[in-house]
Amino acid sequence: MSYLVLVPFDLKDASWDDYEAVYKELEKIGLSKRLISSEGKEVLLPTTTVAGKFEGDSSVDVRDNIMDKCKRIFKNLKLRGEIFVEVGDNWSWSHSEI
Repeated sequence: MSYLVLVPFDLKDASWDDYEAVYKELEKIGLSKRLISSEGKEVLLPTTTVAGKFEGDSSVDVRDNIMDKCKRIFKNLKLRGEIFVEVGDNWSWSHSEI
Protein backbone atom coordinates (compact mmCIF):
# COMPACT_ATOMS: atom_id res chain seq x y z
CA MET A 1 0.00 0.00 0.00
CA SER A 2 1.14 3.56 -0.70
CA TYR A 3 1.45 6.09 2.12
CA LEU A 4 2.16 9.80 2.28
CA VAL A 5 4.65 10.63 5.03
CA LEU A 6 4.91 14.17 6.41
CA VAL A 7 7.83 15.01 8.71
CA PRO A 8 8.14 18.43 10.35
CA PHE A 9 11.30 18.75 12.43
CA ASP A 10 13.33 21.25 14.41
CA LEU A 11 16.97 21.33 15.44
CA LYS A 12 18.33 22.65 18.73
CA ASP A 13 21.25 25.09 18.64
CA ALA A 14 21.83 24.44 14.95
CA SER A 15 23.22 26.48 12.09
CA TRP A 16 21.80 26.83 8.61
CA ASP A 17 24.51 24.40 7.44
CA ASP A 18 23.17 21.83 9.92
CA TYR A 19 19.68 22.18 8.44
CA GLU A 20 21.09 21.80 4.92
CA ALA A 21 22.93 18.64 5.99
CA VAL A 22 19.70 17.19 7.41
CA TYR A 23 17.74 18.05 4.24
CA LYS A 24 20.43 16.33 2.15
CA GLU A 25 20.26 13.15 4.24
CA LEU A 26 16.45 13.15 4.36
CA GLU A 27 16.39 13.42 0.56
CA LYS A 28 18.44 10.20 0.40
CA ILE A 29 15.68 8.30 2.24
CA GLY A 30 12.90 9.76 0.08
CA LEU A 31 11.81 12.82 2.06
CA SER A 32 11.90 16.12 0.20
CA LYS A 33 11.14 19.80 0.79
CA ARG A 34 9.19 19.68 -2.47
CA LEU A 35 6.09 17.79 -3.61
CA ILE A 36 4.68 17.49 -7.11
CA SER A 37 0.92 18.01 -7.38
CA SER A 38 -1.31 15.80 -9.52
CA GLU A 39 -1.30 18.69 -12.03
CA GLY A 40 2.52 18.53 -12.17
CA LYS A 41 3.13 21.73 -10.20
CA GLU A 42 6.09 21.70 -7.81
CA VAL A 43 5.20 22.88 -4.31
CA LEU A 44 7.77 23.96 -1.73
CA LEU A 45 6.71 22.82 1.73
CA PRO A 46 6.87 25.16 4.74
CA THR A 47 10.24 25.50 6.44
CA THR A 48 11.57 22.38 8.22
CA THR A 49 8.91 20.13 6.72
CA VAL A 50 9.63 17.27 4.35
CA ALA A 51 7.39 14.65 2.77
CA GLY A 52 7.49 11.60 0.56
CA LYS A 53 5.50 8.65 -0.75
CA PHE A 54 6.38 5.23 0.65
CA GLU A 55 5.19 1.66 0.19
CA GLY A 56 4.59 -0.57 3.20
CA ASP A 57 2.42 -3.21 4.82
CA SER A 58 0.89 -0.77 7.33
CA SER A 59 1.04 2.86 8.37
CA VAL A 60 2.63 1.78 11.68
CA ASP A 61 5.43 -0.08 9.88
CA VAL A 62 6.10 2.90 7.60
CA ARG A 63 5.98 5.33 10.55
CA ASP A 64 8.43 3.29 12.61
CA ASN A 65 10.79 2.78 9.66
CA ILE A 66 10.88 6.50 8.81
CA MET A 67 11.25 7.55 12.46
CA ASP A 68 14.18 5.15 12.91
CA LYS A 69 15.87 6.55 9.79
CA CYS A 70 15.30 10.15 10.89
CA LYS A 71 16.72 9.44 14.35
CA ARG A 72 19.77 7.82 12.76
CA ILE A 73 20.31 10.89 10.57
CA PHE A 74 20.19 13.23 13.58
CA LYS A 75 22.53 10.93 15.54
CA ASN A 76 25.03 10.55 12.67
CA LEU A 77 25.13 14.33 12.21
CA LYS A 78 25.45 14.79 16.00
CA LEU A 79 22.34 16.97 16.11
CA ARG A 80 19.51 17.21 18.61
CA GLY A 81 15.96 18.32 18.03
CA GLU A 82 12.40 17.20 17.50
CA ILE A 83 10.89 14.98 14.81
CA PHE A 84 7.20 14.39 14.10
CA VAL A 85 6.28 11.61 11.67
CA GLU A 86 2.74 11.48 10.26
CA VAL A 87 1.69 8.70 7.90
CA GLY A 88 -1.56 8.62 5.96
CA ASP A 89 -3.18 6.26 3.50
CA ASN A 90 -5.95 7.17 1.06
CA TRP A 91 -4.43 10.63 1.21
CA SER A 92 -4.77 13.90 -0.60
CA TRP A 93 -3.18 17.27 -0.02
CA SER A 94 -3.57 20.89 -0.99
CA HIS A 95 -1.27 23.91 -0.97
CA SER A 96 -2.02 27.59 -0.85
CA GLU A 97 0.01 30.74 -0.41
CA ILE A 98 -1.84 33.30 1.65
